[in-house]
Amino acid sequence: MEVAIVGASGFLGRHLCAHLRACGHRSVALLRGPRETDADRDLVLDLLGDPGELSRAVAGVDAIVNLAGLKRGSSEAMERAHIKIPAALYEGALRADLRLVHISVAGCRDDPDSPYMATKWRGEAVLRGSGAAVTILRPGVIYGEGDDLLRNLAAMIRHSPIFPAPGGGGALLQPVAVADVCAAIIAALDAEIAEDKTYDIVGGSPVELRALVRQVAQALSLPLWIVPAPIPLMRPVAALMERLLADPPVTRAQLGLLSAGVTGDPEPAQRELGIEASPLDRPTIEAVCADVGPWLGISLRPLWIADTTTMRIAAPQLRRALALLPLAVGLPLTLSLAAGDLWGAMPLSYALLLPTVVVALPLPYRRLLRLDTRALLTGGGAAAILYGLGAAVIALLGQIAPAAATALAELELVAADGPGLWMAPLLVLTVIGEEVVFRTALLLPLAARIGPWAAVILCALLYTLAHAAAGPPLLLLAAAGAGLFWGYLHIRTGSLLATILCHLLWDIAVIAVAPYSVTAT
Repeated sequence: MEVAIVGASGFLGRHLCAHLRACGHRSVALLRGPRETDADRDLVLDLLGDPGELSRAVAGVDAIVNLAGLKRGSSEAMERAHIKIPAALYEGALRADLRLVHISVAGCRDDPDSPYMATKWRGEAVLRGSGAAVTILRPGVIYGEGDDLLRNLAAMIRHSPIFPAPGGGGALLQPVAVADVCAAIIAALDAEIAEDKTYDIVGGSPVELRALVRQVAQALSLPLWIVPAPIPLMRPVAALMERLLADPPVTRAQLGLLSAGVTGDPEPAQRELGIEASPLDRPTIEAVCADVGPWLGISLRPLWIADTTTMRIAAPQLRRALALLPLAVGLPLTLSLAAGDLWGAMPLSYALLLPTVVVALPLPYRRLLRLDTRALLTGGGAAAILYGLGAAVIALLGQIAPAAATALAELELVAADGPGLWMAPLLVLTVIGEEVVFRTALLLPLAARIGPWAAVILCALLYTLAHAAAGPPLLLLAAAGAGLFWGYLHIRTGSLLATILCHLLWDIAVIAVAPYSVTAT
């Protein structure tokens, strides 16, 4: 069977082409203009032009599937997509004596407040009683690889620990797997009983939106606070995002669906088309959302793991990391005791440790060191923040413990006593070595096993221990605080380059550019 598809380049269209091929069928994409699809062949034509052109274009195919849908845009654009195109398709199907499967939406109704729903309803009305062999399928909200449902929820959850639920999140949904929708389409094409009928293609028992959001948050292992958001306030926000963003997390049409609910009766499709709803479980959510980052690439969470892929790669290296741990801590500690000075011990330690760790722990160092604008800006900004935090600590101590503040501020003199200007290569070597060993080779495998917070704290303690004999006792306080900051920065950004840059700029600032000073009274 060869099936012509309108909307083959979209989310559902790509999956349908793959399912048709898996079932031994062929697909033909009907396109307004050149566009990438997964169909077996493409045809470019004006669907709203000469009706004879459409009939000639589909000559030889066995059926037409209309997936055309528009969830953003003007009322005129929705009228074209949801009313005029179905009308043209039924005319072409009628002329060519073809089966037509039309995809609508569960709960379709004549809603004057929703151009999306109203035009979908009128599009269905055009097809009913048209004389062509039409089957109307009404899917619920669809999930699957590349979807708008789970991936947008994941992006919002990873963006912020607070989720604004439209109208409180009490609307009922019946999410349906994209594979089930594709199976229903193919079954409707094969089953004579499906002619002139309408089926809801939905998941199992209805679930509240807020419960679905919690399910996604739990699959992502992220805490979430769901707060009610009034619909009248969310509509202008959604409208603004439609104007400003190429891929907004929610459109006004989607907001209407999520606030009113999207449900249906799965029993007729189950009985006549053999469609059994797939469960939406944690492994499915994890698979669909594995590569989803926070919305706009920014997370407002206090701790956000941006690079989960690297953590998964690092997880099997935990035993090697633990085996190297005594060397990573013991070598700097031993050499510091033997040499008696910072510049004699640390560069030598990391000249030995760095190649050992890189060879022993095969992590994606090149990707972690990828040069891009965000890493540079993040590293520079983080260095400024760390410098400011250090200045604030010393200023506070200057008021309550002047002697401690003076000692802490003079810690940079330990480094400044190094061997002049040519100490720069030694500083760079030490910084790179510390970040690769403590904030990459040790931190990432530990974070994958014991969690990011625990790993950041543990690695900061190990980093502090490695510096125990490198300088004055107060160096331990500075090492612990800086170690926590750099570990947090690496976990948050997933960029070793940003962490190295932050560390290096901060060292340069406190050693040479703007050493801390105490203004105690």
